[in-house]
Amino acid sequence: QQRLDGFELSSRKIIVGTGREVWIGHGYEGIFKLRLSENLDSIQSSQSYGSEDGLLTDNFNELLQFSGQIMVSNPQGIFVYDRVSDLFSPATEWNKVFSKGTRLTSLIQGSGGDYFYFQENRGGQLFSFSDTLLLQDNVVFAPLDQSFLPSFENMIELDRDEYLISTDFGFAHLDLKTARKDQQKMPIHFKRFASLRNQSGSGLFLEAQANLGEERSDHPLLNIPYRDNDIRISFVAPTLVNPDNVSYQFLLNGQNSSWSQWTDQTEVDITNLREGDYYFQVRAQTTSGARSEIATLFFRIRSPWYRTVIAYLSYFFLIALGFWLSWKLISLRIQRERRRSKILEERRMLHKQLKLKRAAEQSEKEIVKLRNDKLRSDIRHKSKELANQTMGVLQKNRFLTEIKNEMVRLKKQAQNEEVISFMNKMIRKINRNIEDEDTHRIFETNFDQVHENFIQRLQESFPHLTAKDLRLCAYLRMNLSSKEIAPLLNISTRGVEISRYRLRKKLDLDHNESLADFILKF
Repeated sequence: QQRLDGFELSSRKIIVGTGREVWIGHGYEGIFKLRLSENLDSIQSSQSYGSEDGLLTDNFNELLQFSGQIMVSNPQGIFVYDRVSDLFSPATEWNKVFSKGTRLTSLIQGSGGDYFYFQENRGGQLFSFSDTLLLQDNVVFAPLDQSFLPSFENMIELDRDEYLISTDFGFAHLDLKTARKDQQKMPIHFKRFASLRNQSGSGLFLEAQANLGEERSDHPLLNIPYRDNDIRISFVAPTLVNPDNVSYQFLLNGQNSSWSQWTDQTEVDITNLREGDYYFQVRAQTTSGARSEIATLFFRIRSPWYRTVIAYLSYFFLIALGFWLSWKLISLRIQRERRRSKILEERRMLHKQLKLKRAAEQSEKEIVKLRNDKLRSDIRHKSKELANQTMGVLQKNRFLTEIKNEMVRLKKQAQNEEVISFMNKMIRKINRNIEDEDTHRIFETNFDQVHENFIQRLQESFPHLTAKDLRLCAYLRMNLSSKEIAPLLNISTRGVEISRYRLRKKLDLDHNESLADFILKF
């Protein structure tokens, strides 16, 4: 042996490349390419590869070789070395086969040219076609899943298709021909059939039983009482595979139409089964994809006592007896109903007469009410007409007052005694036709009748209002303008505005509140 100076790191993965190249892989320091001297006694140059050289990371890099190609695997994927660029690039076909995030820790070539791969705690065989298409077979290594020590896997070929493999618990012998031949013959055994309601009384161990999937006279599950229709079935698939890597799928013919979801449970609880024949089927599958044959368990649940033939005959006789008793009871009830109907008819006639009498009285009350409503309507209509007439009288008096005032003025200017005597005579006639106070009282009375005692309610609410204020409120209630109110109060339009302002203060109205709206809503 001869020591080569120039490289001091311990090396577990060493691959001799072309020419004088030697590739060394270190899990924490990275990947190194060494070039030896011509006489191979020293290291001429050393170059390291990491994240800056296409590997995306500097740690957990595994050095691999496949068909003469230098490759590196890490949690970011698988990368292949390109001599032209002296860099690593992603190996597309390999990354399609092996999922990202799980490292490919070892590649070992067999004598037949095929490769064995190890990925974390699992292994398998790798086939290549046309140097591009890769196919992995992890079924043959399935019994050894979770037993490898990552990055320290090793295989020794004993004979054609026979290998000795190092595992975490020792060595395993692998015969590829036998493994492929028996990989689909994983058996399933039924362990126990028990009642969830009475497990100690109805439990039956099934390991020693044969032909459990066939209906026969000596079948141990042929007559299960209906009271035990909540059952538990236990089963197991004995295999070298870690039990945690085996999942099961089951189907109960007669109740389910499709297989259940895969589960790692080895017990199935089935509740509320009706009477009848059932076939329970179960199959197993390993994480590597190996699937067992279907195992079938037959069992029969007896009918409950209330659904037996004797029970149905009893039901028939009870129903017939019930019909006969019903007919008798109905006959007696018809007789009683006839007697009651006669009494009820007499009561109904009496009640009808009383009802007609009450209806007649009610109709008469309605007639009286309609008459009163008509009288009130007539009174209201006449009151409105009277109020209109009163307004006409007020206007007439206003006109006569203006004529009277004009004649008084002319009388003061006249010199002829006859003219003065004639004017005095006309003034007296006008005075006789003017009845201010009586006319106002008539107006107020009729206005109250038309407007539902408006002036009376206004006086009660605001007793400090004067007669002039009340008349102004009445005119505002009639929705008259200031210009229309002025001649009725014998004042100017400006005087009406002043009166309205004083009225607002007496009614204690806010400056934002309309006087006309308040009067109309009062």
